[in-house]
Amino acid sequence: MLRNNLIVAWRNLTRQRLHTAINLAGLGLGMAFCLAGVVV
Repeated sequence: MLRNNLIVAWRNLTRQRLHTAINLAGLGLGMAFCLAGVVV
């Protein structure tokens, strides 16, 4: 079941590249700001 979910997720990531890029950029920015807030 986990393998099936990973295959479906990979297909969606490769089909919707722009959407994936936007989500990853937002996730990265959010993590960066959280880490910056913790450090400072």
